[in-house]
Amino acid sequence: MDGALVFAVTDYELHPEVWLLVAAVIGLGVYSVRAIGPLVVPAGEPVVSIAQKRFFIAGVALLWFAADWPMHDIAEEHLYSVHMLQHLLISFIIPPLLLLLLLLLVFAVTDYYYYYYFCCCCCYCY
Repeated sequence: MDGALVFAVTDYELHPEVWLLVAAVIGLGVYSVRAIGPLVVPAGEPVVSIAQKRFFIAGVALLWFAADWPMHDIAEEHLYSVHMLQHLLISFIIPPLLLLLLLLLVFAVTDYYYYYYFCCCCCYCY
């Protein structure tokens, strides 16, 4: 049993497509905050809050963990349940975390009323 665990830990495969995806997500997040944010947020107000930055960092970290080593290799070669956990993370957990950064930027363009309506509808649906 210990030999299999050591083999799994030392059996590392490179996944450059995951690194490119994570780099693209980080690049789009930085671009939206630095280029688009100042255009839609009134002068003197911060573009994003500290909580939004933390949600975005958590989403990127979870994306990297779910798509790269060790979860990807375990899911592909050993456990189907880890593969399903990977799908759940990528489908239901990571997108809301990443979208929380952009949510206020999108609604700042439209109107505060729509933001309030959206939040109320989401709270009542769950």
